[in-house]
Amino acid sequence: MSSNGCLRCGRQVLGTSGLRCGNYCTKRGVFPACEGVWCAECYDVDSEDELFPIKRPISPEDEHAVVDNKDTERFMVARDGDHFMCMFQRDLCHFRNIQRRSPRVGSMKDQLSLRCIRLANLDAMHPS
Repeated sequence: MSSNGCLRCGRQVLGTSGLRCGNYCTKRGVFPACEGVWCAECYDVDSEDELFPIKRPISPEDEHAVVDNKDTERFMVARDGDHFMCMFQRDLCHFRNIQRRSPRVGSMKDQLSLRCIRLANLDAMHPS
């Protein structure tokens, strides 16, 4: 059984707060039980990611902003309870479902796949 500690910062994530994988505490096949839980603000993307840039408003006065200025974290970070709004599985569980294996240590291809899964998850949590 998991300790309910955020995978990134270790803080306790209780009740409906944070974000929990749909496979939480479930052993699937040869893989151990999932312990995918995060504080909402810890499930995020690298804001400096140059491969997958996210359009951001340049300034509050920018009338042609792609994203509303009050929604500056859209597509960048999860929110408490987002796992209730979409079929959320953590990056590792999705990877294992697709590849039928765990990511290889040091594999740039596997790391890219995990980044893409993270971005797709965050996109699903922030519908248009």
